[in-house]
Amino acid sequence: MSAPIKLHFQILQEGLNLRVDEQLSGQGITIIYGAPGSGKSTLLKCIAGVIAVPDAFLEVGEQVWHDSEAAIWLAPQDRAVGYIPEGYALFPHLTVEDNLYFAWELALDRDHESPAAGAEETTLALTLDAVSDLLGLNDLYSRYPHELTRVDSLRVALGRALLRQPQLLLLDEPLTGLDQADNDAAIELLSYLCHSLTLPLIITSSQSEGWTLLGDYLIYLKNGAVQESAPLHAILSRLDLPLAQSIDGTTLIGVQPGVVIEAEVFEHDEDFDLTRLFFDGGELTVLRIDRQRGEWVRLRMLADAVSIAIKYPSPSSFLNTIAATVDTFRPLVRGEMLVRLLLGGTTPILARLSEKSCTRLAIKPGLRVYVQVKCIALRVPPAYPPLQNL
Repeated sequence: MSAPIKLHFQILQEGLNLRVDEQLSGQGITIIYGAPGSGKSTLLKCIAGVIAVPDAFLEVGEQVWHDSEAAIWLAPQDRAVGYIPEGYALFPHLTVEDNLYFAWELALDRDHESPAAGAEETTLALTLDAVSDLLGLNDLYSRYPHELTRVDSLRVALGRALLRQPQLLLLDEPLTGLDQADNDAAIELLSYLCHSLTLPLIITSSQSEGWTLLGDYLIYLKNGAVQESAPLHAILSRLDLPLAQSIDGTTLIGVQPGVVIEAEVFEHDEDFDLTRLFFDGGELTVLRIDRQRGEWVRLRMLADAVSIAIKYPSPSSFLNTIAATVDTFRPLVRGEMLVRLLLGGTTPILARLSEKSCTRLAIKPGLRVYVQVKCIALRVPPAYPPLQNL
């Protein structure tokens, strides 16, 4: 789907306030971010049709799902949406196979009831076998939900959602409770599904770092209202938002200050198990990643990992040294500063320094410096195991 997603919801009730008026891309992954109680889950329920909103407009893929003024409202079962609530909501009394088969039977019933129905065989693109192969679910068929790991539960929930033949996937806090390895696997899986199936995803998150490597666009909610909405890379590097305002090493809403950089794999150093990456601001060396030359990856560069020098430094343990220009800076907490720099004049990064270091270096906007970053401090999630194409 490439047509934009247009949404307007306004709820003004005691204990439930929501004011959202946005136009999202019909491609990529949108992150709805905010503290618990900010309205994230409510917004997903509005899109899914679980909540009937008196003042609303929702258009997905050039089809109007909800228009309160025109008295148009599609029931949840009539919307081409896959909705995965927090906790994944698998049926505990059914095996994985039966959980999937339940969704598949519903999809077949809707297909046979459609105006184009008539053929004995279904024309649905996402069949039960195709989805099971895509997500590697066949080996899980005989298990019950309580026997699954968190990431396997997510895979099953995604399979059930995909069998609805959705134009849009909604996921409420899908990364909650995952350890680092499962978190990385979930990031790669969700990214793969989004881009290989050309399927837009809207994902909520509150206190997780994982989405910083996943999202394309960010909507920051507070008390039911949109505080900011923009491409993720632009928001992460802004010093005027809570995403860059630190207390004890994490931001006011639980994320470490830092940026996400998209880079292209250039070559591997077989002798030292390293990988060289090219991006708009120069090149970076990271610990070897299992990607082919020419593939694009996202890497997370935290402000704590960045050092600044006025002159080109002598050889040191830092493998990454890049020319940069100071853009702006601001105080964090007592004795700390956050500096925004530009690599290659266009790529923003953040550096977290002591106030004394900033004074010693005479940090000011326009100052030309060199930044150094340890390769082991750059996080690139491993590739998800190759998945079969539909």
